Amino acid sequence: YAAGLLPESGRAFTVSRNEILAWDVASAEEQFRFGTGNPSGHAATIWSLAVSPDQEMLASGDAAGRVLLWTVDGELLRELGGATNRVNALVFSADGAHLLAASDDGQTIRWEVDTGRILTIYSGGQGAVTSVDIDPDSLRVLTGHSNGLARLWTIDGTLLQTLEGHEGPINAVAFSPASRAQALTASDDGTARQWNLNTGGHVRTFTGHE
Repeated sequence: YAAGLLPESGRAFTVSRNEILAWDVASAEEQFRFGTGNPSGHAATIWSLAVSPDQEMLASGDAAGRVLLWTVDGELLRELGGATNRVNALVFSADGAHLLAASDDGQTIRWEVDTGRILTIYSGGQGAVTSVDIDPDSLRVLTGHSNGLARLWTIDGTLLQTLEGHEGPINAVAFSPASRAQALTASDDGTARQWNLNTGGHVRTFTGHE
């Protein structure tokens, strides 16, 4: 359900049920696996992975709502509590200081990575949160939802915009790296949409997906 890549070390991570597998990219050979061997590891299926920007840590989220933080060598660092249902997406902030999780429990949680402390809970929508992104400046958060809406928040949890237009659940959201005012969403309705985040308006629709 999830994968991660460490370009500098040539290592990749994939998921097999409740285990994380580490691979050598050049040889395509498995190096080691972790997750279930640790008594505090995942018992439920892992649904999401995220690699920290410095490529020193890996976050994993499972179907039971557990979020665990690991070294890239498979050592468990800590559990990040708060989610109560399947964790659909994880993302680190650009500076690696924060981790965000989107969950089927209808909430998105932002933690301080060093301490595991919950900083913000983004909630108020109906249905599952399927995807999440944080902008490069760590000032805004974008969430995608199973009801077809996307929501733009301040980092502290104030709702700025609700982006309406999709006719199916949103599967992915992303801030534009080129413009702080642009974002993209992708949906089960077979379309991707570009948005103006200053106005909440729809810019264009990308069709042709099946």
